[in-house]
Amino acid sequence: MLSIAQSRARKHARAWFDAHASYALEVLPGLARMSGQTGRWAMGESHARRAVNLDTTAHLRFVVACTFFPMGLFHRFREDVKRVAAMLEPVLGGELAGPAEDQITWHIDGTRGGRTVQVELNEMHGIFGIACNVEELPIETLRIEEEQSIFSGDTPYIAPKLKMSTPWDAKPLWERLPDTTRHMIVEMMESPSSSMAVRNGRLSMLLGSVGLLRQADAHVVIVRQLDRLLAIAPAIETSWNVDPRFVGAGRSTHVPKPQPQPVAPLAVETRDATTISQRAQPARDAMLERFAAERIETFPAASAMSERDRVIGKVVLLPPQPPSAWVSDFTHKTIAVGEAEHRWYFARADEPGFTRVLRAVERYERATGTKVDDEPYEVIGRITGEPMMVVAAGKAQVGHKLEMLGALVGSRVFIDATQREGADSLFAGERD
Repeated sequence: MLSIAQSRARKHARAWFDAHASYALEVLPGLARMSGQTGRWAMGESHARRAVNLDTTAHLRFVVACTFFPMGLFHRFREDVKRVAAMLEPVLGGELAGPAEDQITWHIDGTRGGRTVQVELNEMHGIFGIACNVEELPIETLRIEEEQSIFSGDTPYIAPKLKMSTPWDAKPLWERLPDTTRHMIVEMMESPSSSMAVRNGRLSMLLGSVGLLRQADAHVVIVRQLDRLLAIAPAIETSWNVDPRFVGAGRSTHVPKPQPQPVAPLAVETRDATTISQRAQPARDAMLERFAAERIETFPAASAMSERDRVIGKVVLLPPQPPSAWVSDFTHKTIAVGEAEHRWYFARADEPGFTRVLRAVERYERATGTKVDDEPYEVIGRITGEPMMVVAAGKAQVGHKLEMLGALVGSRVFIDATQREGADSLFAGERD
């Protein structure tokens, strides 16, 4: 039995993976082969709470590192970290220390260019971080994220591919920097998921494509980027040493989005079950004909990791799956069908199209006075191009996430999820 603290840690970790599965699968190849039951939840309540309060980069590292056993996967760049550190130590005048609490990040503290500096080396991803001290600034805290970063969120763009997160008006603050400084920041952050932060008298960047530490000249790249960081530090101290309340619109305030008015549920009218059944198969066949040009054979499936680009947007017909065979994944169910590693299809029951299908089935039962029970669902779905990881057949499987287009339930009823009446999709024969 998991303790309350362990359950909370598991919940945080799982939520992170649900929200950022695509990123996790890209940077953690092989993670899908790990059983979903091998999770390592040995964190106390204080650790679980601290995982939520860490800054975003540390949160990412901490949750990932504590979620699964520290197998070789998490230390695959350890020897590279030692090699690069040995070359950096005489340059910075410091020694390699660590690992940090996340168990994957090492650092070297030193001095350069008249400032205290720090270089972080990540033995799981093979990336690096650089930092230097700066004056305490009135802006308090500010982050710039490359648009592919999982932390970029719904924040404003300040330059192509760069977003800024700050309590203040982002664009005017960015434009206060000299052109040369802005151009240098853009160049430094060209790698996907790069980030920059100013907080508590510290200017830092997380840089490098995955595996950079394995390059023979990694230490040269790190020193060059550190020198560029030191070059922009004076401009940041000068340009952002202002009262941000009087820059642009001042404090950025959250304007709540108007909440949509609840839509009244569709009225249920009595229908004859036999008549609806006679409409079901033709409606299913008509949808397949409609998508014939986009349809591909379901199996053999393309790899969701290495071949997904060639099947994005394609339509597949899944073999029928009764609800009793669906996979339970915390708060939702998932239809999971597959044949080999990375070659699965997943249709989540909490996705909008699938939700409309389930509501239509419930209306069908009330309209006909019958029960569908464990009748199999034959799903027509579109490949979204987003990989998913689901525990099925006793281990974590990777596959294609599907958008629900339609479903034939047994031979009783067909629902076209692409056609909507208000917030719902009708079953064939519901209105005529």
